[in-house]
Amino acid sequence: MEVLSRHADAARWAFNHVLAIMMASHRQWRHIVDLITHETALALLTRLGRLVRGTVQDAH
Repeated sequence: MEVLSRHADAARWAFNHVLAIMMASHRQWRHIVDLITHETALALLTRLGRLVRGTVQDAH
């Protein structure tokens, strides 16, 4: 029974270790996606602002 317990402990440790690595990797990926999304949104808003200003100036 002791051998089975050691194997179960090792399996739990390995699972938790892999889970921690996967969670860290996901956090890093999510951070990158958030940065890209934020930069894209800023670029689109800037471009939209230029278009709106151009349209308003053309109307006068």
